[in-house]
Amino acid sequence: MRFLCLHGSGTSAQIIRYQLSALKTALGPSHTFDFLDAPCPDTAGPGVGPFFDPPFYSWWPKPTKDNIVTAIKALLVRISSSDKTYDAVVGFSQGTSLLTATTIYCQNENIPLPWKGAICICGGIPYELLECYMPVSEKAKDLVVQTRRDLDASSDRNAKKIEEMMETGNRVDLWDYPSTLWDGKEVITRDPWVLPDVDEKDVYGLDVSNLPEKVRLSIPTAHIYGHKDPMSAFHVQLATLSDAGRRIVYDHRGGHEVPRVPRVVQDLVKVVEWLEKRISENR
Repeated sequence: MRFLCLHGSGTSAQIIRYQLSALKTALGPSHTFDFLDAPCPDTAGPGVGPFFDPPFYSWWPKPTKDNIVTAIKALLVRISSSDKTYDAVVGFSQGTSLLTATTIYCQNENIPLPWKGAICICGGIPYELLECYMPVSEKAKDLVVQTRRDLDASSDRNAKKIEEMMETGNRVDLWDYPSTLWDGKEVITRDPWVLPDVDEKDVYGLDVSNLPEKVRLSIPTAHIYGHKDPMSAFHVQLATLSDAGRRIVYDHRGGHEVPRVPRVVQDLVKVVEWLEKRISENR
C-alpha cells in the first residue's frame, strides 16, 4: 500500500516521518509512505521544539472555513500534479482534520477522492467546514473552547516535565514514549477496540442520528486515539461519522501522540491489515 502522510500543526514532514517510523519498520517494504510539508510557516507545536529544529508548518493559519477550503484545494492540486496514486491517507492531529475535511468536501462537491481509505490519529473534523453541511450545536462549540483550555493547560504542565526529564538525560525516551506526559490522567479499562458508548443524538454535542449521506465518510476508516488526550471527544465524534461496518477504532491508552511503544505498534499493524483488506474488498 502507498500512504500519503499529513503532519500535525507546528510540525513538519520530517517529524511525522519520525513519528511513523516504528510502524513503517513493522510493516516492512511492501508499504510505502510519502510525507508532505504543509504550506503555512508556523512556530513549533507543544513539545516539539526540544526535539526538532525548524522549520515548522501548519495546514492553515486559523481554522476558518475559507482557510480550510483553501488548504483542501491546495492539497488536491499537489496530489493531482504528482504522478502518484494513494491507497490511503494517514493524518495526525491537524493532518487528520485536513484529511477528513477533504473527504467530506470532495463527497459534497462531487470531486473524486484521491485515496481509498484513511487512518485518523488523534484528531477530528473541523466544525468550520462541517457546519456547511450539517448543524453544529453550541454545546459542541463550547467543547472546543474548553478543550483548548485543557490542551493549553496540559501543554504548560508537559513543558515543565519535558524540561525536567531532559535535564536527567531522558530526551530520547521521552519522545519515543510520550505517554509518560499523560500519566496523571484517568486510566480506562474498557476494550480498546470498542468505541465508548455514546448517544447518537448527542455525541458531545453533535447529532449524528440522521446524518446527511454526503457527510458520512464513504471510505474505510481507522480511528486511533488515546483516552488521555484532551481532544479525545473530537475523535469519538469523527468515528461516528463513519459506518460501523467500515470503521475500526483503537484506543492506544495514551494522550495526544503517535504511539511508538512496541506492543501498541503491533496493534497498529493489525489496524493497517484491516484497512488493506477493506480497501481491497471495495475495489
